[in-house]
Amino acid sequence: MINFTVKSLIALVVTSSALLLTPMRSDAQVNMNRLAQVAKSCQENVLSSNYYSL
Repeated sequence: MINFTVKSLIALVVTSSALLLTPMRSDAQVNMNRLAQVAKSCQENVLSSNYYSL
């Protein structure tokens, strides 16, 4: 009985660690044009005094 429990525990640890180490596929799509617009807007706003008044 104890031998079966130890084998089950080892199998569980190996399976869970394999699942955690497997890279997940990301379905997110990034609109690079929009990202460039946001970055440009942030760079312009940094020079504004209103940016720091919040």
